[in-house]
Amino acid sequence: MRVVWCSDYSGRAVATGFSRASAEILKDLHGRPGFEVVEVGVGYQGHGEEVPPPPWPVVSTTAYGGRLEGQDTAAITAEQFKADVMVLFMDAPDAAWAVTYVDRSGKPLPDRAVEILDKRPFALAMYSPVDGQCPDGRVPHSWRKIYHGLNTFDAAAAPSRFGQRLLTDAFGFPAAYLPHGVDTELFRPQGDVAQARATLGMPPENLTLVYVAVNKLRKMVPAFFETAAKLLERRPDLAEGTHPQYKGLTVVFHGQDRENNYDIEGLEGIYGLDRPNVFVYRTENLPDQGLAVLYRAADLFVGLSGGEGFGIPAIEAQASRVPALVSDYSAQSETVPDAEMGWCKVPPKSLIPMPFNNLMWAWPDTDLAADRIAAFVGDKGLRVRLRRDAWEWSQQYSWP
Repeated sequence: MRVVWCSDYSGRAVATGFSRASAEILKDLHGRPGFEVVEVGVGYQGHGEEVPPPPWPVVSTTAYGGRLEGQDTAAITAEQFKADVMVLFMDAPDAAWAVTYVDRSGKPLPDRAVEILDKRPFALAMYSPVDGQCPDGRVPHSWRKIYHGLNTFDAAAAPSRFGQRLLTDAFGFPAAYLPHGVDTELFRPQGDVAQARATLGMPPENLTLVYVAVNKLRKMVPAFFETAAKLLERRPDLAEGTHPQYKGLTVVFHGQDRENNYDIEGLEGIYGLDRPNVFVYRTENLPDQGLAVLYRAADLFVGLSGGEGFGIPAIEAQASRVPALVSDYSAQSETVPDAEMGWCKVPPKSLIPMPFNNLMWAWPDTDLAADRIAAFVGDKGLRVRLRRDAWEWSQQYSWP
């Protein structure tokens, strides 16, 4: 089986969920007898990488139409490679070029790419996370119009049951369910929490809340900071340093900036977290080993994202025996256990239409999130049970 894989470049696995998943999937395919893979590395120009290149061939992309989605090279690579299948692992709107022959700005693809796609000597598959839905519970009409057409994908899959349902709606034929995983040998309970915090330069005895996400609009980073501020209203002993176990509060956001990113330092001031015994940290570009240390330093993973197609960091945290508190919306609902009357799932307070396709994002109930964390702080037995449940839940999500 000859596979051309088109997604965010796997060699930058610290960058996005697409990169992280691509790295693991391609490693598995490359090692399977009878499989050959070529990667079209979106966002990869063939130089300046921080890590050694992967052992499979990588074809670079160039800026085309203002976006790097492989429109310039993927189809040509698939023909030259004599591929059996070309897989586009990307958001459904970003993959539309393969059947509409125009990029998202309406600019036509190169003539040679159109010629190859038109005769298509290979199967065309979409593997897409879906991170929201329309008010009627379906995908946008524009998606159905594109993917119900005569010229469409031959197969579709999603990493969540939520996405599987919506892609089935988009395509009019059954989509497959192929969940992501994590490296449970790396992300596992290990070492001393105080030592991990010392390694990262963090206070050893503070309640430590961690959010790992790309810094972009959909991640609702302000909800993380608002929850921390409301927690201090409920547990002033954290700010005063008088809690019997925790001597303060540490808030950590880890992630690279993307389009429409939030000003993390500004959020610290907006929500009044620049005060004694409260520490706010911003980290980025940690390798996997560094991420494992960061999870080990955490008491809670607080990922109140507006919507997720899967949400790998929540699983990585839980595999490290760190409970995850996430928005009860999109695929996020599937990546945490029901645990203690749904403790891990924070319902949306409102839904907000996305600016470009009217899928809905969730704004979480930060009051309830703060109540949940306050209960966690005050109940040692709850902390023990949630850590156990988190680890047990995560074990179903391991890469082959």
